[in-house]
Amino acid sequence: MSGRSSTLGDQARKVTYSTKRTAVRALFATGRTEPTILWRPERRADCLEGGANAERPCPFVGCRYHLAIDVAPNGSLTINFPDLELDELLDTCALDVAEFGGLVLDDVGRRMNLTRERARQIEILAGGKVRRRLEVLR
Repeated sequence: MSGRSSTLGDQARKVTYSTKRTAVRALFATGRTEPTILWRPERRADCLEGGANAERPCPFVGCRYHLAIDVAPNGSLTINFPDLELDELLDTCALDVAEFGGLVLDDVGRRMNLTRERARQIEILAGGKVRRRLEVLR
C-alpha cells in the first residue's frame, strides 16, 4: 500500500491511501470481483444503548461519523490513528463526542489526532459554513 506515516511527538501522523489502487488490490487479494456490503447502523438510535450497535468501540469504521477513518470527496482514505488499534482509541464516534457538549480545542485535537491550531482552523471554517447556510434560509 502506498501511504506515508511519520511520528510527531508521541502520536503518529495520519496516513492517506488512494482508494482506487487499494480497492483493486484488496479485491484481487480476496479473489472476489465485487466488494461485500455489510449491514451498518442507519439511525443514531441504532448506536445508543439498547440499539443494534450499542457496542463501544464502534466496529463500523465505514460509518461517516467514525473517527478512525476519514473519506475525502475523491474517495481517498485517511487513517487518523495509524499507530492505534480500534479499542485503543479515546472515542470512536463523532456523535458520542457531540453528546459531551462543548470541548476545549486541546480535547478536540486529541480525539481527532489534530493539533490545537488545526482544530481551531476547522472550527472557524465550520462556523463560516453554518453562517452562510443560515443566511440562505432567511
